[in-house]
Amino acid sequence: MSTNTRASTDLTEGSVIKKLITFAIPIIAGNIFMQLYNVVDSIVIGQFLGSDPLAAVSLSFPIMMLFNALFIGLSMGANILVSQYKGAGDYDSMGKTVNNTFSLCVIIGSIITILGVVLCRPLLKLLGTPANIIDDAVLYLAIIFLGQLETQYTR
Repeated sequence: MSTNTRASTDLTEGSVIKKLITFAIPIIAGNIFMQLYNVVDSIVIGQFLGSDPLAAVSLSFPIMMLFNALFIGLSMGANILVSQYKGAGDYDSMGKTVNNTFSLCVIIGSIITILGVVLCRPLLKLLGTPANIIDDAVLYLAIIFLGQLETQYTR
């Protein structure tokens, strides 16, 4: 009997719809939580700080999503490689890919954090952010980007 207690799921057999829904649920849940993050910030800031800080949060969201999309694209590419190696039974290459991906994510995550902090003001100006809210938006984005850096190293 195998010492592996986790059940293996073969996505190539059985009901396609059921497998697709089962596979998509964690992805959908993750996207919902990413959206809720901004919604909760908007509710709290709108209730307690007023309209200018709320506008700063709203304007910051597209920039956050731009940088998150870059990171998500990297992880999707890595997932493809890991899946191919797993399917081929090449566990040595799969392990190397996972280790390299982790290192690359830390490096690129750090670069994205630094770029996010450095480029948030020019990007907000490019979006036409009014002068009365740009300082709040820059501060909010800097906190978000620096918080993302902190979470990378605590995982």
